[in-house]
Amino acid sequence: MNVAIIGGGASGMVAAIVAARAGAKVTLYEAQEALGKKLLATGNGRCNIAHRTVAPSRFVTDNSAFVESLFVRIDSASIEAFFASIGLLWVWHEEGKAFPITYEAKSVVKALSLALQEVGVTVQLGQAVQTIVDTPKGYSVRTVDGSSATYTRVLIATGLDAAPQLGATQEALAWAKALGHSVVPTYPILVPLECAHTATMQGVRMRMEATLFIDNQKITSYIDDVLFTAYGLSGLAILDLSRYASAALAQSKRVKVTLDLLPSWSKNGLTQHFESAQKEFPKRDWLAVLSLLLPQKVAKELLKTLSIDGALPCGKEDARTLKRLVEGIKGWKFEITATHGAKHAEAMAGGIDTASIEVASMESRLKKGLFFAGEALDVAGDRGGFNLAFAWASGMVAGQALALKD
Repeated sequence: MNVAIIGGGASGMVAAIVAARAGAKVTLYEAQEALGKKLLATGNGRCNIAHRTVAPSRFVTDNSAFVESLFVRIDSASIEAFFASIGLLWVWHEEGKAFPITYEAKSVVKALSLALQEVGVTVQLGQAVQTIVDTPKGYSVRTVDGSSATYTRVLIATGLDAAPQLGATQEALAWAKALGHSVVPTYPILVPLECAHTATMQGVRMRMEATLFIDNQKITSYIDDVLFTAYGLSGLAILDLSRYASAALAQSKRVKVTLDLLPSWSKNGLTQHFESAQKEFPKRDWLAVLSLLLPQKVAKELLKTLSIDGALPCGKEDARTLKRLVEGIKGWKFEITATHGAKHAEAMAGGIDTASIEVASMESRLKKGLFFAGEALDVAGDRGGFNLAFAWASGMVAGQALALKD
């Protein structure tokens, strides 16, 4: 089989290796001047390569059955075995996350690049594909420089436009539509959220509980790092919430995040602490008292939001003020106005509708010889290695099918 793979990211590289090993003649097109540019940025350069448990509930998709069926075929052990076969070993963390043994994303790209060379894949770097046209002789692939070639089969694995500064685009959706496929609207996930009243706290990072409300209904909570920024909220807890928040914002729903600044303290415990401070240090002002529990920038902004004069001695405040302060610490409300956009997102939800994709091969049910894999499909995972797990699995299945004889 004479095969073209469009996209030199995670799913495209794996598919190319698997297909070439099975005997296909493979040409891999990559618009950038190097392979795996986006992959190098994953996990802050450490590359959380997969997750041991890949349940459908950990993915945003309109077709959970598709995800479940894929991971029945290719589980985390199969993915690990593939990487071992190209010389890259993993380490597993107790929470189920897997990393390359070097803890460096560049090791993953290096191993894949070496394997591509060893199995004879022709890699076309700096070759942005302009059109993919179904012809009687096969699929004609034309690049922006005007050159073209015809292939028996084509795999589209270019992803979506999360982090466009790394070369990400939505071209896969345009090609899919031109070839008759439907597309689920996209929106960013694993993305910071924008809101007011955080600029004065920019740079402060705390471990706290973030709770998401949509149209005043509680959706979920996470306890992890939260980072205050000039535009709003970031950090791991916020990225985890964003899959739900972003979808709600896209539907013009009201989105609110409440922060429990001290999740290990109960309201009663905090109340007793402040009452004790009022008795023992009645002349200390509220800012001084609060700054011994919270970073000073946070203490100042919280007092301002609650309309409590931080310069007043704590011993002069009444029980109602004390209650308001405790409520603010345990449930500081922020109205979310937007996500921080695709440029700052780790992934995009939505994409090519999987109802028209055969999960056993990743081949189109509408166009024989046309395949899809990776982020371009309407499957987006949670933080923790799920997106890469889907990329590897879908790439492996597609690679096997690309090399099969008719």
